[in-house]
Amino acid sequence: HGHSDAMLVKAGSGALTGGAPDSAGVPADIAADTLTASYNDLASVEALLLHNPGQVAAVIVEPVAANMGVVPPQPGFLQGLRQLCDQHGS
Repeated sequence: HGHSDAMLVKAGSGALTGGAPDSAGVPADIAADTLTASYNDLASVEALLLHNPGQVAAVIVEPVAANMGVVPPQPGFLQGLRQLCDQHGS
């Protein structure tokens, strides 16, 4: 179990964080370089990849979004992410 701190900061995880790093462990520059897309929305992921060509090293996803109330992926969502990553070299 673990977290991707930069992603959690960028997404505004927690009631009090407001998307701002609150410890020295998450440099503001790292959080600023973290892109977030909507869960279960392949179009939002594709838009980020298209607007940042060659700049996305990895796509990190929680397969079942527990912090959103245990939301399962829509049919084809995870497979679609795999295809987008392959197409864009991420």
